[in-house]
Amino acid sequence: CSFDTDSESIQWTFVNSSYTNYWTIGTATSTSASKSLYITNDEGSSNAYTTTYSSYVYAYRKLNFTSAGNYVVSFKWKARGEGGCWDAMYAALVPSGTACPPASNITGNTNSLPANYINVADVSQSYNTTGAFLWTNDDSGWKISSKTINISAAGEYTLVFYWKNDGGGGTNPPAAVDDIEVSTPCTSAAAISVGSPTTTSAVITRTSGSGVKYDVLVSTSSNPATATESPVEMTSTTKTITGLTPATQYYAYIRSYCSEYRHGAWSNAVGFVTACDKTSTLSVDVHGSSEAL
Repeated sequence: CSFDTDSESIQWTFVNSSYTNYWTIGTATSTSASKSLYITNDEGSSNAYTTTYSSYVYAYRKLNFTSAGNYVVSFKWKARGEGGCWDAMYAALVPSGTACPPASNITGNTNSLPANYINVADVSQSYNTTGAFLWTNDDSGWKISSKTINISAAGEYTLVFYWKNDGGGGTNPPAAVDDIEVSTPCTSAAAISVGSPTTTSAVITRTSGSGVKYDVLVSTSSNPATATESPVEMTSTTKTITGLTPATQYYAYIRSYCSEYRHGAWSNAVGFVTACDKTSTLSVDVHGSSEAL
């Protein structure tokens, strides 16, 4: 959901009451396209809120999970708000039949979700909090939340984004959400081989895998989790990696690319060493007599 088509936008319901700050879908802020879901105080002209008026509002849509199991819930967000979770947002899945949401449970700076709610926010992305609320006190940029959750029983759930501010100050902008994805985990796998490397390049060949797009990582680290190099996109059977250092031990990995948010696990490492640089020149200084003996 990028909120750019009417057929998607009409799936959302707003519970805004008569609060000064409320949810809308509009063009005041976005990431990949032109629209997003955000809090406004001026009919959607801006993604701004009045910090001196309290608001407890939420936006939601229904989702039907046809089977139980693990799912990845991802979205882009920003919510600067107020420190201490006084002005903040949370994101949750609410099982059918559960109130959505009981506002008395989430006023003030309560740092937990009501019973039966499934927290879908990666709160490691939030600032200085260990609870369920999303907010950042250091900048106003977009962030990515992506979290694997477990649906214990198939059926209808409500995906809800809740915004609260207590009227005691805060910092703009308030909450905004874009590019939501709810899908099964990326479990596809692949394998690679590495052709005869040159001094500064190597050819990576995918030997298995049925996907369309992959990430390839070539690193000096034998653990992809600690690599400082960035993955590159691979959309064909082979990929030439350039810019390598001569006479250096490297490790190559591949993983499936299911979406911007979902990637498969990295493959086992394939090690290789780049060739020595034979183009170096030797400088000779002659000392004493230059006459040959």
